[in-house]
Amino acid sequence: MTDNRLDEILNAALAPEISDEDIRLVRRRRPSKIMKIKRRILTAAASIAAAAVLGIGALGAINPVLASKIPLIGNIFLQTEDKLSYSGEFADKATVLENGSETYTAENNGIKVTASEVYSDGYSIYLAMAIEGREWDLSNMAYPGYMYVNMEWQVEGSSNSDADTSLILEGNLEDNTVGGVVKLDLNNSAPDGVTGDTVAVITIHGIGYDDARSEYQEYTGASFWTDGEWKFDIPLHIDENASYTVNSGKESSGMALDRVVVTPYQVIVYAYRQAPEIVVSSIDEIDPYTVECLREMYPDADDDTLCSIYADYQNSITGKAAPVVAFDKDGNKLQMLAESVTGNARFAVDGQDVSTVHVFVLPDDETWFDVYKFGGGMDAAKDAAVIAEEIHR
Repeated sequence: MTDNRLDEILNAALAPEISDEDIRLVRRRRPSKIMKIKRRILTAAASIAAAAVLGIGALGAINPVLASKIPLIGNIFLQTEDKLSYSGEFADKATVLENGSETYTAENNGIKVTASEVYSDGYSIYLAMAIEGREWDLSNMAYPGYMYVNMEWQVEGSSNSDADTSLILEGNLEDNTVGGVVKLDLNNSAPDGVTGDTVAVITIHGIGYDDARSEYQEYTGASFWTDGEWKFDIPLHIDENASYTVNSGKESSGMALDRVVVTPYQVIVYAYRQAPEIVVSSIDEIDPYTVECLREMYPDADDDTLCSIYADYQNSITGKAAPVVAFDKDGNKLQMLAESVTGNARFAVDGQDVSTVHVFVLPDDETWFDVYKFGGGMDAAKDAAVIAEEIHR
């Protein structure tokens, strides 16, 4: 955080003219994830300022009165950036959308949505929004601060678009307002991502959340859902210096590693399966665990039918995403949070050192489960990999 930004926040937090209407949000802890609180060490001459900074850094854990005076609109990244799945320092880099002016506010069916800030590294759009459900009682949210958002969007001047995509808004809850961030992944038909200044046309078609009360546990999706239309034209300034791409082009054992993109918040691996058409003539050609799963899914199918089902599945993923794992400079596993059937896997940086990234393409899904899901480290990945690549800027 820059000193100028810090001064602005302190001035806002200590300003007597801030009204109760501006007091929206205090950071809450997300279950199962320890939040990282960054503290700045200041000189003794700035001890008062240091106390204020610590109060802001914890956003309520240390000084809730001071934290509560920070306006929500324009400061959502500041209040949530450490707890996001793709965490990092967004607040100094994001564009504040006119401090939440009416241009970036839409209201429909009792729900008010304000687009507050935006940041893009050319490969994803990180949009900070405040959602106020005036007719909702959010006190019983199963996951406080987390909402489902169904939207479609188009980046002007590019082929990047998506329709009816269900996304998660991650953030904080205070009263009937959730302030959080939604991440829109760009499909990147261009290898270098989206560049230059442009506009993202975003339409939200539905918003919902899960209720923790027992009478709502039967729902498999959002317990409460509201359809509507909330539309925004969001200006994007692409941070072209934030990311770098390393082209690989390695191929082995029916797999191909095209390229790896590294940004401050995510590592994107473009890797594909190249295998020719698969024909399975005997059930013995399928590993026993998969056979067991197939029999549970299709209890009335004979062996020939199961072979056909398995072969169809394997052929359906040919040319699609290859099983990959990635590790940081120190050999710590990066967490995979998204995988596209079109062949890219996205890993969260989450404060890890990605000045060097180790990428391994594995031979099959079973090996991926052994290495990624069941605790295998970088040595296990290296031993099993059909393609290995060390990435540097």
